[in-house]
Amino acid sequence: MASHLAPRERAGARRAAGVVRAVVGVAVFLAGAALFMWPTFEAGVSQEEADAVIREAAAENEAVASEDSAAYEYLRAYNERVRSGELVVNDPWGIGSDAEELASVGLADGVVGSLTVPSMDVHLPIYLGSTHENLERGATLVAGTSAPLGEESSNVVLAGHRGYLTNGLFRNIESVQVGDLLQIETPWDTLVYRAVEILVVDPDDVDSVRVQEGRDLVTLLTCHPYGTTERRYLVVFERTTDPADLAAFSEEEATADTVLPVVDAVTEALEPSESPALVVERWARVAGLAIMVALPVWAVAHAVRGTLRRRRAG
Repeated sequence: MASHLAPRERAGARRAAGVVRAVVGVAVFLAGAALFMWPTFEAGVSQEEADAVIREAAAENEAVASEDSAAYEYLRAYNERVRSGELVVNDPWGIGSDAEELASVGLADGVVGSLTVPSMDVHLPIYLGSTHENLERGATLVAGTSAPLGEESSNVVLAGHRGYLTNGLFRNIESVQVGDLLQIETPWDTLVYRAVEILVVDPDDVDSVRVQEGRDLVTLLTCHPYGTTERRYLVVFERTTDPADLAAFSEEEATADTVLPVVDAVTEALEPSESPALVVERWARVAGLAIMVALPVWAVAHAVRGTLRRRRAG
């Protein structure tokens, strides 16, 4: 009797081992898929929300799309106060703190336009005021810096979250290189700027974001290194009217780049970065991709080997 049970027991053990391998394989595959797909999924959800806000704001702001509107005059007067040095940078009582005042001039929810930066893969609403609530929803105008009206002697400082515990809208700011473009669309104009300088400064370095006489600037600002609030990472852009730069933002292209996730993951991982946590996160995503590819290949190869062994044994 024992001689007949042994083969059955061995077969049962092989089946049990096969089930364990299958369960472990599925778990590892899902872990790899999560590592690889989560940033894409999270970015996709955030982008859908941002697009909805931009569309809604564009429709509502049609009523103020004139330089004679109360909203435009309000922002012009605000910019004069910025140039005069009357306002303190990041003053919590500056622009954006009074929702009722903004609504009274026709800027419901304080959305003044949209920001598109292809090299960061972002297309975001621009909120007036860097409040905690606004930072959760898009790019935010730092109080005490210029509103985006395309004026000389202005510096539009737009802040955004970056860390993995936040929405990470400015996550890829280190991908921006000198010469890259951004576009700002408001009810009054479409403005294009070219990156001219990249800075890493202390959090209290207000001079780096002040107005510079005669220059029309936009400065993107976020925390640095990635995942910390130790310093600030700035990319300074200057207004360009070069026809080639303006043509780079056609109606079809005025959204975030839609690079294939596989290419996107590998390209990002190979980019230089001063943020160790960001490097680890990017290579973890590549590792997830490798698991997703390697595991099915291994499973097929294992199944083929098993089939060949059974045929030889038969």
